[in-house]
Amino acid sequence: MKTTYNLFLFGLFILVAGCKSLKNPIEPNLKKIPINYLEISDSVNSAKVTPKELFSDSLLHKLIDSALTSNLALLRAQNNLLQFEADIQEARSNLIPKVGVFGGYSKRKFGLHTMDGAGNITTPIGDGELIPIHLNDFNFGLQTSWEIDIWGKLKQQKKAAQSRLLAAIETQNMLKTQIIEQVVLNYFNLVCLDENKRIVNRNLLLNQEMIEVLKAQKESGKTTELSVQQFESLSLNYANEILKLDAEIYYTENELRKLCGKFDGVIERSSFQSNKLQSIQINSGIPGQLLSNRPDVRQAEQELLASKADLLTARKMFYPSLTINGSLGYQAYKTRFLFASPESIAYGLFGNLMAPIINLGELKANFKRASSNQIDALYNCQETLLNAFTEVNNSLFAIQNTEKMISNKNREMEKLKESRTIAGELFNANRADYLEVLFSQQNALSAELELMDLSKNQFLWKVYLYKAIGGGWR
Repeated sequence: MKTTYNLFLFGLFILVAGCKSLKNPIEPNLKKIPINYLEISDSVNSAKVTPKELFSDSLLHKLIDSALTSNLALLRAQNNLLQFEADIQEARSNLIPKVGVFGGYSKRKFGLHTMDGAGNITTPIGDGELIPIHLNDFNFGLQTSWEIDIWGKLKQQKKAAQSRLLAAIETQNMLKTQIIEQVVLNYFNLVCLDENKRIVNRNLLLNQEMIEVLKAQKESGKTTELSVQQFESLSLNYANEILKLDAEIYYTENELRKLCGKFDGVIERSSFQSNKLQSIQINSGIPGQLLSNRPDVRQAEQELLASKADLLTARKMFYPSLTINGSLGYQAYKTRFLFASPESIAYGLFGNLMAPIINLGELKANFKRASSNQIDALYNCQETLLNAFTEVNNSLFAIQNTEKMISNKNREMEKLKESRTIAGELFNANRADYLEVLFSQQNALSAELELMDLSKNQFLWKVYLYKAIGGGWR
């Protein structure tokens, strides 16, 4: 008895010493982020503005609705939420007793030269009968098992499952934001491609008119075949540009169909002149609002909370666990006695208190893994927040920089258009040759297309900023 008591004390000492050496979970301690972006204070934040409120284009709204209801990646993400909900349901069920119905039959025969066999053949069992040599055993009833959560281990498992569900919801929100972003960007790109095609077509017509003038002048001896061929080659160049634009339009339309989960269908869009998307204004707010608006930051926070719960669970695995088992039902050697009450009622109740003492290697490895996962989740949270802040800063700078470039390009284009007009007038007055007209026309077209690209880029950066501050998923 004394030896058993000493072994118990020794095992308890090892358990307590092992638990003391385990580290506590790290509390989230995010690095302090700057107060403002680009040293500019903006109290207004556009993150809570819905995409439909921000992008005032009814045709774009239809595409966004179609993508949110039919995009296959988003449908898969929504389906994956069921798995996390199942994990919560499983963790919650571990907190309550497990009850099941059992029923069975067995037949036993004891050796007659044993204590059981010799005793049974002389012992009455019911209705004056002796216990038969071949003894039947019919049983039916309820069986229960319940692990008492005395340390809160099972509650921590439920907390981890709940945090992972919230993290999965934020992942879905992030995917929704990305899909809306891609729909908007591809839609506006399509609008710009249509406008580029219109610009090139207009220049092609101007070039064709110039060719007719040159042909007439060649007939009168005022110019040569060389000038006609130069402008005809330029027309071929314009025709190739139109073919390139047609290809880009085709690919962009297909990309929009894919985002909307469709194989075919007409992609309706507004014209560049009537489109109001360029005029949208995005207010960045302050960096601290990223914590509540960015889905990826919120997702990283939930993963950090889940890792903390996992670490607490791994720590509590070293503590004793108490399990209570019980059964209640009927048992008899003949079916006609099976439901006789109270004679055939059988029950049992017992508990197990079990604590790991010797083989702790698996538990220590699990705790080490959980501790490493928590540190990784903390670094991931820091990195996600840093990436978010950098994205907003880059977008704000790009918008400001592009606005200056657009201003310069507008002035350049006006001068080039004016020079093209002057070159045409001088050529008609025989005071300039065809090369000056050719160069002025090419330069004016290049400037106009570059201005279109800058306008597109400015809109793209605004959309990036909207996504970077956490907009688009509400």
